[in-house]
Amino acid sequence: MDNNPHANISSEEETVDVKSILLKFSRYWYYFLVSTVLCLFVAFLYNRYSPPIYSASTTLLIRDDSNSSLGAENLLEGLELFSGKKNIKNEIGLLRSFSLTKETLLELDFGVSYHHEGNIRTVEIYKNSPFSVVVDSNHLQVTNTPFYINILSDEKIYIEAEGKDLLAYNPNSGNFIREKEINHFKLNNEFLFNEWIEDEYLKFKIVKNRLAEKEEYDSENYIFLLHNIEKQTKNFLKQTTVREIDKESSILKLNHKSHNPNKSLDYLNKLTDLYIQAGLDEKNKMAYNTILFINQQLLEITDSLSTVESRLESFKEKNPKLELSQKEYGTFFQVEKLEQEKAVLELNNKYYHSLLEYLKENDNAENIIAPSAMGVNDPLLNNLIAELSQLYSEREVMMLNAREKHPVFQSIQRKIKTTKERLAENIQNIISASDISLSEIKRRIGDHEIIIDQLPESERVLVNIQRKFNLNESIYTYLLEKRAEAAIAKAGNVADHKIIDAARLDSKEPVSPKKKIVYIIGLLLGIAIPISLITIRDFFNDTVIDKKDIERITNIPIIGTILHSDKGSNLVLLKNPKSAVSEAFRSIRTNIQYLASEKDNKIISITSSISGEGKTFCS
Repeated sequence: MDNNPHANISSEEETVDVKSILLKFSRYWYYFLVSTVLCLFVAFLYNRYSPPIYSASTTLLIRDDSNSSLGAENLLEGLELFSGKKNIKNEIGLLRSFSLTKETLLELDFGVSYHHEGNIRTVEIYKNSPFSVVVDSNHLQVTNTPFYINILSDEKIYIEAEGKDLLAYNPNSGNFIREKEINHFKLNNEFLFNEWIEDEYLKFKIVKNRLAEKEEYDSENYIFLLHNIEKQTKNFLKQTTVREIDKESSILKLNHKSHNPNKSLDYLNKLTDLYIQAGLDEKNKMAYNTILFINQQLLEITDSLSTVESRLESFKEKNPKLELSQKEYGTFFQVEKLEQEKAVLELNNKYYHSLLEYLKENDNAENIIAPSAMGVNDPLLNNLIAELSQLYSEREVMMLNAREKHPVFQSIQRKIKTTKERLAENIQNIISASDISLSEIKRRIGDHEIIIDQLPESERVLVNIQRKFNLNESIYTYLLEKRAEAAIAKAGNVADHKIIDAARLDSKEPVSPKKKIVYIIGLLLGIAIPISLITIRDFFNDTVIDKKDIERITNIPIIGTILHSDKGSNLVLLKNPKSAVSEAFRSIRTNIQYLASEKDNKIISITSSISGEGKTFCS
């Protein structure tokens, strides 16, 4: 029989006592409370002060079957201008091209960004800055260096900036000048709005965007950055993804993620607009080449036609009676045609004079007759009248909510005055040109009336000359018709691709940080940290905490446990006979009686490894 007590250690597989584990951790509930509160607070700070990232998307329909011919199947017989099949991968490459992205950023004027400096976080203020920066692109600039702006008054600003080991940037070329290394750059001074701020490595001016009261910008700090367009283009390319919605469709989804949602929306809308316009320009370029080719052919045929026409005119001069023999080209037909042109010009002239008089006598657009209603197709005139009508409408709306001294109202008034002046000048120019045309038509009518009075007769052979003339004229007319067809088709040309959905946010909530997930992680960490700490502490603890620690390593019977006594005396049984400690001693005494009951004399040894563990107290 093995008398070694340690040999009686149970070899059975230990089971996990969930209840005891929970009871062990519950003793440290205050650790869990403090840890959870702290972790949730850190999660709150992270959600509050982390720059949010928003996701915006737009969708494009890519027509992979493009078989256009400028609206006509063939401009010249047997000639098909262009056809082809769009490769969806190529279109994705075009949308993610460096040149298209760079052009988009330049169109949107993203070369300067504006920020508001807060107590903890600095945020970008897109389209809401109280000032804008006008950069001289012909001058060297300092990029990626923050310029701190403090608005002192309606006229003054304070600018501060500092940088080391910089390179001068050329905005026109988009490159850094290696030979122009800036060891130390510093700027701190007061300047005026609209004043050019010039140094060897910078030149710009600050323009105030909106009227602001002093309390609006008092103690507010702003920052602006001049960006390197090449680097900025690369950053936008990294933030932009283009993918197919479905492998069997030709719809592309463009996605852009940034800290400013409005900036992403504008970027995606401009990117798709330029992409579609680039495709349309490519189609129009082919149309231009077609028209150019036809024009070259017209030049050649015009020379031949002019030569034959000269011979015909020479013949008519020698045989004047031939004029009336060709009725469709005769003098009477010419006079009739000129009279019609004269009537149209006189009618238009009356319209121009009445419009000019109306502008001088009235300050509204209620009774202005549209030029198109009179058959006048002058684009500039139409645009100016439309612009004037729009300004009058804006003024009417402003009059409902603002006084005449309001700055916006005054601005509209100035725009109306400028537009009316431009419109009056344009009408005067049109009237002058119309008067010149009328004078010329009257002169030509007078010339034909003289010929009518002298009807000639002649019988010379004209067959060869007339045949050549008709042939050249027929070719000339045919080419003119084809050129007109090409021009009409070009005017009605549409892009191969189409925007299905304009740019919009995928969600009103930022995609990063995800607040709910952050709080869940904070809660889990708040629970996991105390569990880990308690477990690690217990793992490295080599002291006996309770009797189960002894029972796990030995089969020696435990006859009792004595609680820690906080009484001042060691004689607990005498002074506190009814205490829990006294009852523990009585229980041990009773259990000792059953140990080696056959022996009359029993010797008990009380020992421990170090002092202060209760040997004297128990004795």
